[in-house]
Amino acid sequence: CFCSDSILFFLPWIPPSFFPSFDFFFFFLFFFFFFFICAAKMGNDMGVNKSQMKEWQERYSISQSKLNEVLRAFKKQAGKGNLITRDQFLTLMQQYGVADVEFAESIFDSFDQDGNGTIDVKEYMSLMGVTFGGTIEDKLDASFSMFDKNGDGQLDRDEVRSMVLMVSRAVIRRQFNAENDAAAKKKATGRTEVQIPDELYQKINCMIEEVFAKVDTDGNGTLSKEEFVQGFSEHRDICSFFKQF
Repeated sequence: CFCSDSILFFLPWIPPSFFPSFDFFFFFLFFFFFFFICAAKMGNDMGVNKSQMKEWQERYSISQSKLNEVLRAFKKQAGKGNLITRDQFLTLMQQYGVADVEFAESIFDSFDQDGNGTIDVKEYMSLMGVTFGGTIEDKLDASFSMFDKNGDGQLDRDEVRSMVLMVSRAVIRRQFNAENDAAAKKKATGRTEVQIPDELYQKINCMIEEVFAKVDTDGNGTLSKEEFVQGFSEHRDICSFFKQF
């Protein structure tokens, strides 16, 4: 059933191709970006000079037009002082996206590299640059940071499971919206409660065990960033689950 804002949404079927992947992490960044692109011309009030813009282009291998779009999107979202606050970000993601609070916080923390509770243009560009360009290693590095909830540089099974479940709920919301008329009054948002089917939950746990068996090379029960990047770069068989963007 699916009802208004108190909502318990359950899908009894799971498509074979459902399993979350890195595509979905970056899908939410794409959504956040495109939703807020503004048509106005970019001003010079963000403290970004031509030298900085050229550096970003070279660093992430993106075009000038794409860079301009990213900066316009930032300008649209930013408030006073050209900053995006945590509360502002979480509100927008919940109202207009399909990420719940916990997932939106993980995305925000990936942007907020200095941990001061706001996102400036350089922090915004560092993740959006990886979204639109960058190398596979860049994307894996960004994904690791999103998984690493406590910031200790290691991933345990609970952190991986938590992130995969958050993405799964967001994907189910997205699927619901895609399968329903755009004009329908009932639409899943980040506030929509989702129950993960037992079958999917069990498959997620099995895949996580397989991931750790293949990627945790020192057998200590956690994944370092080096193990994570190297493991997912080398093991293409498990990339059907954690597929490269």
